[in-house]
Amino acid sequence: MLAHPELLRILAGCSPPFTVVFADIGGNRELTHVLELLQLLSSTMPHLRYVAVKSEALASELQKAPVNLQEYIKWWEEFCHHVRPVKVRRRRMQQILQHPVRRTKEGTEICRFANYGTCSKAPSECRYDHGHCHRCLQPGHWAMDCEVTEATHEKTEAMATYSLCSEVAEGLFAALRAGGREYLFLKEYNIVIIDSPSLGLSRHRWIQYGPAVIRGVLRHLDIDQVSVFSMGLGSVIFHQILAETPHLLSHTHIVYNQDIADLKSFPFEAYDVEVALRDHDIQIWTIYNDEDDEDPQAYSRHSKGPARLSEAFTKMQADLRCSLSLRNHCGTQRAMEKIDIGCNLAGLQLSCCILNASGPRTNTEQQLMDIARSSSGALCSKSATLEERSGNPQPRYTEIQLGDRTASINSEGLPNKGFAAYSDSSFLQRLKECSEPHGKPYIFSISGLSLKENLEMLDRLAESPDVLQHLSAVEVNVACPNVPGKPLVGYDFPQFAEVVQTMSRHPLFTKDCVLGFKLPPYLDAPLFDAVAKMLNEIALGRGGALGYVVCCNTLGSALAVDIETETTVLHPKGGFGGLGGQLVRHLALGNVRHLRSRLDDSIHVVGCGGVATGEDAFAHILCGATAVQVATQHRVEGPQCFERIASELRELMQRKGYTQLEDFRGKLRVRESKL
Repeated sequence: MLAHPELLRILAGCSPPFTVVFADIGGNRELTHVLELLQLLSSTMPHLRYVAVKSEALASELQKAPVNLQEYIKWWEEFCHHVRPVKVRRRRMQQILQHPVRRTKEGTEICRFANYGTCSKAPSECRYDHGHCHRCLQPGHWAMDCEVTEATHEKTEAMATYSLCSEVAEGLFAALRAGGREYLFLKEYNIVIIDSPSLGLSRHRWIQYGPAVIRGVLRHLDIDQVSVFSMGLGSVIFHQILAETPHLLSHTHIVYNQDIADLKSFPFEAYDVEVALRDHDIQIWTIYNDEDDEDPQAYSRHSKGPARLSEAFTKMQADLRCSLSLRNHCGTQRAMEKIDIGCNLAGLQLSCCILNASGPRTNTEQQLMDIARSSSGALCSKSATLEERSGNPQPRYTEIQLGDRTASINSEGLPNKGFAAYSDSSFLQRLKECSEPHGKPYIFSISGLSLKENLEMLDRLAESPDVLQHLSAVEVNVACPNVPGKPLVGYDFPQFAEVVQTMSRHPLFTKDCVLGFKLPPYLDAPLFDAVAKMLNEIALGRGGALGYVVCCNTLGSALAVDIETETTVLHPKGGFGGLGGQLVRHLALGNVRHLRSRLDDSIHVVGCGGVATGEDAFAHILCGATAVQVATQHRVEGPQCFERIASELRELMQRKGYTQLEDFRGKLRVRESKL
């Protein structure tokens, strides 16, 4: 604390302020040092009412104190004056910079070097003021000759601001002071102080064993990720952890006065650090204090530390640019290829767990061909009705930009080419031939305007052997909120129960063709209970036909308003439509989690809603999804989104040390308050 009073000032900025402090002084310190610490506490944290400090010397002196309060106060003042704290010896430059920055009435900064020692520049060449006293701010003399009383001098010294010679560091500390503990908690930062004196006695032992100690503490405390503020030798330890286990670290870190050790002596490859920086989007901010030259290896101007570190980072940047062009040939790429994001969806083997949702870009033959050629794990058709439908009148779709994310509202009204277009055997053969990789599963989505219409489509499929050979599953949409005059089956439980029981008994569904339901979003626990009870009766594992459910379709009754024209944005259904994309992501995750915990294990859950990145896909799988469907982002970006999301998912899994989806599927941990 005496060496770095800025840390106390960070604590002093917390709201509400601290009123009680326990000072662990690290042993039986000399009385002068204890008093210096108490003086620093009182000047830095004015709201303190109680300070506890363990000191035999102080306890011994306090036994001599009078009992009367007034006499005690007088005795304490005399005692503190008599046992004057001995200042820590500092080099002259540190002594000068210990004083706070002060300015003349005109706002010009007063030169501290001229006031407390010697300035190497002439007054005409120095950009700081040489004419005023740094202590009393009066012109005509310097602080060394100031006649201010000793008491005032002591008070000035006690209130001196901390010495940090980096504006970047000052900005960081100012941000922490402004936000206090609430800032740290809101940002979900974890702060861990690890003290291991036995290792600190030896640089070699600390570099060898320190990272393992830190990793062990993080695991013991159940801390997933940390942001690092490292100094000196700790920066070397940080780089070793970064090289070996980057998944333990968050994205942004600060290195202060880093020691420059010989990279050849490091117990890891410098290239591993470069890979971690590149593949995990990690950034490192470097800060230095160019007056700290006591260690010949320190990052200081006297040992040319800044130049050396700049040279090291310049080389690293060059290596990064070079390795980016050779990425397909590096070990990291090979490691990525070993990460398996394939899955078994109710008996359907998917090489990739990410596939398209029925809806956007699935209406025409060309759109389906594009999906077949993409990296999607399966191909899901447009929800078909028995006859072709043009859908609701235009405009019936609008997008909402949320930063770099997109939400949507649509009132399409089931436009599609009709059952025959999506079940034509020659068309299905062409899809299979152009599919990558080698004939991905074909999921036929139906959304008949009645139960009778759905059953008729199932009958036609069952009667067409040339179609059945291409068919892997039938996904029944009971969740479309945008057909005028038609109730949403998934919310009408008596009607839904009839649909579930009747369709599950259809002879079409065998081990070669499973049944799936696309569900609407549910908002209350009793609804999840009722739906799960209904669906569990027809689970594959209980001799039924149901292999999976999709959670979930758009959320109905959303309304987009044009403020300028004072009209609805969409025309059909009074302007109401189904809300999708980023705005339903968290609702979809909740539905996945709720149903996964209630459904029979043989009924798989497909997450759908707000999937735009690998992180979104990861979250759905973490909540229990077997696979994920992409709707709004597919419409916005096109079929190339599947490859990008899959790549981002692999990178995230690599950072976390996962090699397959089963490593984390359904393993969401619930945080509990620790009282």
